[in-house]
Amino acid sequence: MRANLRAAAAAFSVSMRLRFISGFSVMAFLFFPLVFAAVGLFVLNHPGTSTAQLTYGILGGGLIGYWGIAYIDAGNGIQDERWNGTLEQIFAVPTPLWVIVLGKACGGLLWGMLSFIPTLALAYFGFHNVIPNLDTTNFAISFGVLTFSFLCIAMSLTPLFALWRWAFTMLNGFELGTYVLCGFMFPITILPGWAQVIAGGDQSAVRVHHLRRSARFRRLVGRGDRAEPRLPGAVLRSLPPGR
Repeated sequence: MRANLRAAAAAFSVSMRLRFISGFSVMAFLFFPLVFAAVGLFVLNHPGTSTAQLTYGILGGGLIGYWGIAYIDAGNGIQDERWNGTLEQIFAVPTPLWVIVLGKACGGLLWGMLSFIPTLALAYFGFHNVIPNLDTTNFAISFGVLTFSFLCIAMSLTPLFALWRWAFTMLNGFELGTYVLCGFMFPITILPGWAQVIAGGDQSAVRVHHLRRSARFRRLVGRGDRAEPRLPGAVLRSLPPGR
């Protein structure tokens, strides 16, 4: 067990160091989520927008970046091993493949979490939106369960990159569909009925819904103005119906 933990930690460390020197990896957490967040906040940040709607713009960009990195980045690491000619060495070592995949997947999760830094900074400095009253316990639980579900998905999909050369081409298409079905940027209640049925069976969509409900947002009116406080009951009533 200790040997497996050391191997997983080594895979985690190496994968993180490679991400820091990869321009694409930096753009994946810094630039792409920022674009989605900017568009969402620009569309939703206008007079009359409820705080429930603003949560889609504030959290949406970070969730998109988190998912886009978490589910496929470990697989890209396996793909890089093939291109560098070291994939055979991974299969030849006594360490089980799942241990190496676990280290790479955990690195992808941590790297994906960085997507929330630029998007929340944009919401605060660019659109004057903050999280003043966060239900820390519920938010932490929802985020932890969501992270575990992303880890399970990554652990399930990553081995395909070692067995199938077309894995990235085929699995990359899941990214956009998950954006829609999980309601990262908009409520799934606006989807057609058949799509809502599919989204209802996606536990990631349920976790995202709970994550958003645990965040109670307000909009800063101005530097010297005080935003109107919102009671928890008022926040829950402002949420869209359904998921």
